[in-house]
Amino acid sequence: MKTGREPLRRCVVCRAVRPKRELLRVVRDPGGGLRVDESGGAPGRGAYACPEHAGLPAARTGVSRSLHGALPETQAARLGELGRMTAGRRTSEDVRGT
Repeated sequence: MKTGREPLRRCVVCRAVRPKRELLRVVRDPGGGLRVDESGGAPGRGAYACPEHAGLPAARTGVSRSLHGALPETQAARLGELGRMTAGRRTSEDVRGT
């Protein structure tokens, strides 16, 4: 079994570096639209936010700045909703299975 390092990503709000699985991803798809990537594996350029910060206006601003486009209101609401659902639940201990 291959063991490797888990990819790290930086939150667009607090700038903290965390494991990719602990963060929520917003993707700019090949067509140029921005949407919340619930699977974490959609093709396109991505920006990440901590679940604790996903509902903040700073998250929407950070994502828009990182991906050079405005996050639609419906997707911003979905990002906040996912943040509330997953805050405190996704931790590195959960990912490692300990």
